[in-house]
Amino acid sequence: NNRDLSVKVRAEVVIDGVLLDIPMDGNFGDNDRTVYRTVIKAPINDVAYRFHIQNGQEESTSSEQFRVERICRFDPTPADTSGIEDLTGVEQARKLSSVSKELESENISYNEVLNTIKKIEEMLQ
Repeated sequence: NNRDLSVKVRAEVVIDGVLLDIPMDGNFGDNDRTVYRTVIKAPINDVAYRFHIQNGQEESTSSEQFRVERICRFDPTPADTSGIEDLTGVEQARKLSSVSKELESENISYNEVLNTIKKIEEMLQ
């Protein structure tokens, strides 16, 4: 609840084991409260972060460390159809059926994520 934009805030962020030190600029948000925002890439596995606030020349405060870990990990490799041309007609059909089921499962997962994002957007409006 501080309206002093000269307060220095930085985020110490570890994304998938890579440390980032991000200075954050404040601005006035809703109700004239000071707000600090930054954008980071989504982690593949996990992200941990804490905030450091420099109140004066010598005085500083750090938040507790927060950590988010993905429960399920996205596999960005495309469906494997290699070697399909070397298979017989029936084997090709089986392979394509298997790949099709994998893609359908991934599509369901993507749709669930999109629905969750839409719900979050609605909550934030």
